[in-house]
Formats: sequence, C-alpha cells, structure tokens
Amino acid sequence: MRNGLERSRLGLIVSRKTGNAVARNRHKRIVREVFRLNNHKFTENIDLLVRSAPFKGDLKFMNVQSEFTRLTARLAQLSA
Repeated sequence: MRNGLERSRLGLIVSRKTGNAVARNRHKRIVREVFRLNNHKFTENIDLLVRSAPFKGDLKFMNVQSEFTRLTARLAQLSA
C-alpha cells in the first residue's frame, strides 16, 4: 500500500459559520456518506481533507455527490 496507509481516509472541517450544531452535523453526515459510497473510485489510498464552506440554503446529497464525482475525476487526471 502507498505511504503505509491501509485505506483511504476522510477528514472534515466544518466551521461554526456553517450554522448551529444540527446544520454542522448534517454537513458532516452527508459528506461522510458520499465518501463511503464512492471511496472505491480512488485507485490509490489517500487522505482526503474536506472543508465545508458556509452554505446558504439546504445542502443536498445529490449536489455533494456530483461535486465529489467531479473531484475524483480531477484527481484521476492529476495522478495520470
């Protein structure tokens, strides 16, 4: 395994500017679930750090999913 990692890992940064504890925890739950469902797309084991920016309105799972897909495609391009 690369860099001694056993699997890809996710780190989250969600500031208080995002909202109250309920809103911050919702952001974390959504990002964790998207990562869990899509971490097989990584060809290598990586440490991924996600900083959730304040978001006006309701955070949607599908929006996070599409952004994550876009970012994994970008990572694949950079590693090639």
